[in-house]
Amino acid sequence: MRSFIFIPIAIVICLIQSTIVQYISIGRAVPDLILILICNIGLFRGENAMWYGFGTGFFVDLYTTKGFGYNILVNTAIGWLLGYFSNYLYKEKIIAQSITLLFTAWIHDLIIAIPKGQFSFYTFYSRILPSSLYTVVVGIILFFLFRKIDREGE
Repeated sequence: MRSFIFIPIAIVICLIQSTIVQYISIGRAVPDLILILICNIGLFRGENAMWYGFGTGFFVDLYTTKGFGYNILVNTAIGWLLGYFSNYLYKEKIIAQSITLLFTAWIHDLIIAIPKGQFSFYTFYSRILPSSLYTVVVGIILFFLFRKIDREGE
């Protein structure tokens, strides 16, 4: 039952990501709330992250006009990687969770940028790095919130 506690949270996060997040951007940096959720589930729920990645990717693909299925593939792959390696990752300290989220954000953004031919060092330093750092800052706050919700659901 505890695994399903994040389904309504995932729906709300997808709605917030698609509507409100662009208003809290700093320059071109936008936090990726969906990636934060997938990373949290990957760290603490293991293999469930792949299914949350699929569901959130499907939702993102529904409201974007760029190639249906691409976000499904990327988010599912990120969820699978996090779920697969969750037993090998140190996840008890917030700094370890933040580092995992940072690398996950880099991998996610690189998977999206490289096939589209949009990757360059300028893109990395002007878009990917600031967005990843912003995602980590917001992620620290949301990780505490998710842990509190998870503990109350026990």
